[in-house]
Amino acid sequence: MACATGDASVIGFDDDISAAVAGLTTVHQNPVQIGRETAHKALALMNGQTLDEPVHTMPTSLVLRSTTERVAVH
Repeated sequence: MACATGDASVIGFDDDISAAVAGLTTVHQNPVQIGRETAHKALALMNGQTLDEPVHTMPTSLVLRSTTERVAVH
């Protein structure tokens, strides 16, 4: 298991199972939701439609584990 030293923190992205096993703090995103949104937009474009919302920000969340810790404020 990884541990923050107090001097540095490590953060990953995607929150897969290996991040949980390693205790890695990660940014979680929903790949199924991303795939659905992407497919919907691609199909609309292939059918000649104009996208009402060409750019869409997908929700994410921070999953705190042992590779980060609070920084002391002096």
